[in-house]
Amino acid sequence: MATVDVLWAACDGRGLEHLRLSMEPGAVRADSLIIAVDDAGRPFRARYVVECDEGWTVRRARIEVLEEPARGLELRADGGGHWTDAGTG
Repeated sequence: MATVDVLWAACDGRGLEHLRLSMEPGAVRADSLIIAVDDAGRPFRARYVVECDEGWTVRRARIEVLEEPARGLELRADGGGHWTDAGTG
């Protein structure tokens, strides 16, 4: 398994992101944490995960806003252009 970590700052300097890309036989996974400030000046944290098959076709995507109450969206894909809401919140 190969893993790559990437860190970067927003162009306006008001946020950071840490992305971990993991590649193994049959699967690719991007897992990221964002810490930033929105347009109204409020800080926020969010996490997203994108899972792909061996051909880099997205099979699942999930995003979570890490606040109280937590909110999230999870989608699944069949690889043929059809997406369904997996209902995470």
